[in-house]
Amino acid sequence: MTDTLTAVVKERTLPCSPEAAFTLFTDRMGEWWPVDPHSVAGARVASITVEPLVGGFVYETDDAGVRVDWALVTLYDAPHRLVMDWYPGRTPDEATRVEVTFTPTETGCRLRLVHSGWDAATADRRAGYDTGWELVLDALASSLVE
Repeated sequence: MTDTLTAVVKERTLPCSPEAAFTLFTDRMGEWWPVDPHSVAGARVASITVEPLVGGFVYETDDAGVRVDWALVTLYDAPHRLVMDWYPGRTPDEATRVEVTFTPTETGCRLRLVHSGWDAATADRRAGYDTGWELVLDALASSLVE
């Protein structure tokens, strides 16, 4: 993956341990992820799965049982780091790279998301992710407050 465009970098301070944040981000993604508009099936998404191993997939399953892969897990280091080849609604050869780290702080943890691997062909996609990741991480943070 060529990185001719700057990475999208987003951070959130969360009021929970890295272990709890990692579990929420992976095992419980379907509880907080804003599927409409950030999925392939939209409101018809029935579940989101993160397979907890290198070589596992991140995918959505719709209400008809149709699976759509979003990513391939390339590093799974619970509760510290998750790295994925990211391609929701696209093919694996169009993947970019998403790395999420969870670092302890005095009051919880710091989640840092770096989305890289952009090239000129994906410039418009990169712009969408700059705002899209804000919405996604706001939803994650809000799920901790509810």
